Amino acid sequence: MSIKDIVEKYGLLILDGGVGSEVERRGFEVKDKLWSAKALAEKPELLEQVHYDYFKAGADVGITASYQASLAGFRESGYSDEDAEKFIRKSVQIVKSARERFYNELSDEEKSKRPYPLVIGSLGPYAAYFADGSEYIGYSDKIGPEEFKEFHKARIEWLLDEGVDALAIETTPSLREPLAVLDYLKENHPEVPVWVSFNSRSGDSVSDGKPIKDAAKAINDYEQVVAVGVNCVEPKYVSSLISEIKASTNKLIVVYPNVGLHYDEKSIRWKWKHVDNEEEERFITFSDKTKQWHEEGANLIGGCCNSTPSDIASIAAWARA
Repeated sequence: MSIKDIVEKYGLLILDGGVGSEVERRGFEVKDKLWSAKALAEKPELLEQVHYDYFKAGADVGITASYQASLAGFRESGYSDEDAEKFIRKSVQIVKSARERFYNELSDEEKSKRPYPLVIGSLGPYAAYFADGSEYIGYSDKIGPEEFKEFHKARIEWLLDEGVDALAIETTPSLREPLAVLDYLKENHPEVPVWVSFNSRSGDSVSDGKPIKDAAKAINDYEQVVAVGVNCVEPKYVSSLISEIKASTNKLIVVYPNVGLHYDEKSIRWKWKHVDNEEEERFITFSDKTKQWHEEGANLIGGCCNSTPSDIASIAAWARA
């Protein structure tokens, strides 16, 4: 089933949660320019278990650990182009393996209550290559469409060749980059479904400060885009962002925020801003809000950095009740 078919039948597509932060929580060090892509080279079995656990928790989607797995990034870390291709392809193979293991364990009755999970290829932004939090603050206007296309081209081709069900242009801090990527896809792979999710530091704009309603309106012109929304934003902004996006698009709306942290580029770590009780903040700002976001118009809902399988299970608890 396609993304649109699943939403039409079940009312909601449940996404997975943070992958890089989850492998870190389980003891793998991701404080590296490759972030979770480092695990593709060094700990693929851990990645597969994380994907499996998200499916088990209720996710209808497994997003590949290719967010920071760019050809340029692997080169800079000392890997060959052949290694980069192998690891990016492996990001798809790992999710597929986890999906098959999970789905084959379900009873026929359990299978009847949920869709066959999708594998979504992650296209993290050019900014993620810098590994300094640029996707959360924006970056130079000097980077043009052709540079964006060249940066993403190899990863797109390898992910599609491995058979992902759709692509996710994620955590993008400006409109310029997804437009360039979408133009490439329109010319070379017009049949491939895509969602676009922006990053935001407020309730009404993209990270670079431009209105998100204008970004959503521009994205609306691309037929192969099935959903537009936000990810890795603070939960307190999500309702407002949904409202802004709804006013400008007829696409499905995707939201998968973090659990209320901010990214500290100096320590390369996620930190809590305001409270001492992490679990209390987590409950208030994430798990208890997902149903509200659905009622406000979000059709694809999950979590990003520092969300866990238990957070995704909390969505499934009300969505499949």
